[in-house]
Amino acid sequence: MNLDEELDNLTKAFIATKQALADGAFIDLTSMDQRIKDLCDHVVAADAETRERIKAGFLALLELIKEMETDMRAKAGRGQ
Repeated sequence: MNLDEELDNLTKAFIATKQALADGAFIDLTSMDQRIKDLCDHVVAADAETRERIKAGFLALLELIKEMETDMRAKAGRGQ
């Protein structure tokens, strides 16, 4: 799998996870940690052209992860 596909698949997984959490599902996010680490390792190892090409998608994924964290903290604060 190339870096573009890896980023796309991980973004889709986080979008689905964010929706499931919003719907009240319990989701084990343990495996996502390793997937994020693997993606970051691949980004670091990529050439400059590839990093520039995926930059917008990578930043969008980071924003999605931050939104999920905010949502989860808000839910935890409401005792849900």
